[in-house]
Amino acid sequence: MRTKKTELYVHLIWSAWGGEPALAGLDQSRLYEFIQEIAAQMSVEALAVGGTDNHLHLLARIPSTLPVDHLAAHLKAAAAQHVSHALPPETRFRWAANYAAFTVSKSETADLAEYIRRQPEIHAGGQALPAREMD
Repeated sequence: MRTKKTELYVHLIWSAWGGEPALAGLDQSRLYEFIQEIAAQMSVEALAVGGTDNHLHLLARIPSTLPVDHLAAHLKAAAAQHVSHALPPETRFRWAANYAAFTVSKSETADLAEYIRRQPEIHAGGQALPAREMD
């Protein structure tokens, strides 16, 4: 008997409001762990989370029943709350309203995961790949 098998991979990217370096000074590794925890609660396997002071990337394997816009909205809301609690009370934080989402083939996941994990050095060295970024 055959069983249902789906392997759906998505690359999400979202930015701080206005592209500001709002995540500077935060323990970003803790934020990435938090995003992985929230993703797991949604039956999403976070393969890589990374970013810079102004944006985040997530590579995830998602269930076939989960709309990408629902995933993005839920993760952005939870992450915004997490960041807001980590910042001084007088600091207002929010994500930009938009996000980018790309489907990814299984064969591309290892290279993309490495790209996501190396975001700070990639951007510092001017090596960002337009096809893997929002703009």
